[in-house]
Amino acid sequence: MLIKKISNVYVKIIFIVLLFLMFTLLVYRYNFNNQINSLHGTYTCESLPFTSIVFNEKDNNAFYYYYKDSEGKQIEDKGIYSKKKDNIYIIKSNIFNNTEIIRNKNKFFIKIDGKEYIFKKINNTPSIIISKTS
Repeated sequence: MLIKKISNVYVKIIFIVLLFLMFTLLVYRYNFNNQINSLHGTYTCESLPFTSIVFNEKDNNAFYYYYKDSEGKQIEDKGIYSKKKDNIYIIKSNIFNNTEIIRNKNKFFIKIDGKEYIFKKINNTPSIIISKTS
């Protein structure tokens, strides 16, 4: 009788642990999918050194564009972005007036001064990249 009670306790403990693990896995998967399916984080472009674009959903869909001007001075352009449909977003700022960007997993395509560029995600966290000028 005592052995049966002990084995019932172990079965209940194992069941609870399995339920907890399944719940944790579901929460993780939900958060991971949301992160992949949203435009959020810090992106850079290989063909535009010292240029980064940052998207921050938690800051009312704030959009930041950091680049160096012709004198080497770092400039910041701030605006907002919104989702148009599946992987297409619209950004609005002083430089980008209703500019459409197309997101493809961890990169997006954008036209700047008539040329198309590819920006790749370097971090899931929106980060301000400051560069020092000499």
